[in-house]
Amino acid sequence: VSTNTLDHMDIAIDYCHLKEFLDPLIKSLDHTLLLYENDTKIITLCKNQNWDIITFKRNPTSEALAEYIFNEAITHFKSTHPKITVNHILIEETCTSKCYWKAPKTGS
Repeated sequence: VSTNTLDHMDIAIDYCHLKEFLDPLIKSLDHTLLLYENDTKIITLCKNQNWDIITFKRNPTSEALAEYIFNEAITHFKSTHPKITVNHILIEETCTSKCYWKAPKTGS
């Protein structure tokens, strides 16, 4: 995240406010099957087994997940900390596999 102004304590955002966003997000995704909404047979199987699932409009690749988290962060911080800009999201699958998502460039 970034900002052009600091608060009364000379910080952009306290880490506790980042945690307020991240903790529920992580809880919703951790140990949950992420499935493409058109994979109806797998979704039915998982529901019949009472497994926790989240469906996505796209194949839930690391890139799609990073974009999803990026958009969720923008929405969250726009309402809670409007002076904060979300610059990018970094997802680390392993210590050597990472996905970096940033907003598409606009304009020419």
